[in-house]
This record gives sequence, structure tokens and C-alpha cells, in this order.
Amino acid sequence: MNLLLEETINHGEVIKLRSKRLSVLLVQLPHPCSVRVDTNVPLAAGYLKAAAYQSHLLSDVDIEILGADLEDSAGCQMLIDTIISKHPDIVGFLYTCGC
Repeated sequence: MNLLLEETINHGEVIKLRSKRLSVLLVQLPHPCSVRVDTNVPLAAGYLKAAAYQSHLLSDVDIEILGADLEDSAGCQMLIDTIISKHPDIVGFLYTCGC
């Protein structure tokens, strides 16, 4: 899979318009009912990154999982500031439901 945007001009000549790798940041949101910080494991995020690896997508996509220490202890503003500072193309929010 090639994530480069291409444009065809003049009898099939191809010009590459973008060569930047896509950056994805996965964020496991803290569970509101949990009083223990060690119970918020970003398992789904790890599974998604492993699936991307298995599908050979990591050569075109950078997938970062936000650290559990930050996810569990940071407030909303710190999470927002961290996400903005990383400049991801896509942010995926993962959340476990149920108390």
C-alpha cells in the first residue's frame, strides 16, 4: 500500500504530490470508575498497531500509542496539549465502557 498522493499528467507521467508518512496517535482514555491507575491498559491500541504491522502498513504509517502514565495521571488540558504538540494527522480515542 502506498499512501503517496499522485497525479497523472501527459500520457501517464506520474508526479508525486506528497511524500510525508501518515502519523497516527492512539489515546486510551482513562476509565472514570477506576480508582486504580494500573487498570487502564491500552490493549486495544496495541492490537490496532499489531494489526497494522501484520498488514505491512508501518512502512507508510507512523502509529504512536500515548503512554499509559500520561493517560492515567494527566488532566484534560495536559492530554490536549500533548496531543497538539505531537502534530498527528489522525487521533484515535479508545475508551472502555462499563463500571
